[in-house]
Parts: sequence; structure tokens; C-alpha cells
Amino acid sequence: MPVLAQRAGFILDEAVATWRAAGIELDDANTTLENIARANRMTPAALFALIPNGPPAARDPAAIEAQLAGSGLGAKTLADFAEHQGLIPERARAHLKTLGIEAEINETLKTIAERHAVRPIELAKAILIPGYRPKPYLCCADSASLSHSTGIARA
Repeated sequence: MPVLAQRAGFILDEAVATWRAAGIELDDANTTLENIARANRMTPAALFALIPNGPPAARDPAAIEAQLAGSGLGAKTLADFAEHQGLIPERARAHLKTLGIEAEINETLKTIAERHAVRPIELAKAILIPGYRPKPYLCCADSASLSHSTGIARA
């Protein structure tokens, strides 16, 4: 890991702290990214995306939207989406809960999104981008009543 940190330009101690805060278990920061990912049932890419100074595309909402556009995102369950991204479904659900979004892992992203007046892609971005807050879907309601009815805190 120290070599990867140097080459990729991130601070190893910050990455370890971020992983531990996200519930990632690791005994030795000197092991490989692949070993840490495997031990936590994740892909190395998903683990790397959690690093504070990780790859820009993994933290860019527009890049994620472009990547997932037309993929049938709304029809996927939270569990399917999380697993496809190399994440543990229960961790994805718990993360959404910290944002005020109640969800069950067997619900589709569309069902969850409709209940919270956001688009499924916004849920995906919230799961994949640290610190991202889903933007309300403002189709047919005014912003004040939408914020009140969804329970999603406005930033």
C-alpha cells in the first residue's frame, strides 16, 4: 500500500482512517489493495474510490451519471446495485440511512427514489460518492414542500 499511495498521490493514513470509518476491516495497512478488498467482499476499484484523494472519475457526479445512464438503474434492487459496484448491500443501506433515506436492500432504486422524491441516479451517486447528497426531483412540487415531505435535509 505505501507504494500505491505514493504512485496514486494519496495519504495512506487518511485512506486507512476513511476505510475504517466506512466499516472496512483491515489488520495491516502494508497489505495490498486487492487483499483488503477481498477480505471485505469488495472490488479493489470500489475500495480505491473511498480514498479521499481517489480517482477523480470515481468522485465526479457527471462521470457516474454518464457511466450509469441507460443501464436500467431504477429496476435494480439496492442489493443488486451495491453488489455490482463491489459494495456490501447492508453498508449501502446504512449509508443511505445516514442521509435520511430509508431503504430495504430488496427494494428497487426506483421505489426508494420515488418515496424520497429523488431520481435513482441520485441514490447511486449518494452511495458511490463520499459526502454527496441527493438532489430532489423538482418536477411537480415546490422546493420548500419537497424538502419537508421527503425528510432529506437540504445542504
